[in-house]
Amino acid sequence: MNINRLSRMRTFIKNFEKVVLAKSPVKDIMSVFSAMQKEIMRGVNKRVIHKNAAARKISRMYSKVRSVVEGTSSVKSR
Repeated sequence: MNINRLSRMRTFIKNFEKVVLAKSPVKDIMSVFSAMQKEIMRGVNKRVIHKNAAARKISRMYSKVRSVVEGTSSVKSR
């Protein structure tokens, strides 16, 4: 059971990375990010990974989202 959950989490992470590398629209990236984040948190609730490891993964992925969003917007906020 845990192997399936871990595999599913990895799949969601890979899908997110594909969308970011493809330079998809921000809406698409955010929807895939949200789905990935939910799946990782399900893994935490099922005790597949530690909550701090999940937070670290989500934080690193969100920094990728921010870099894409800041790269596409014409006005940068402080």
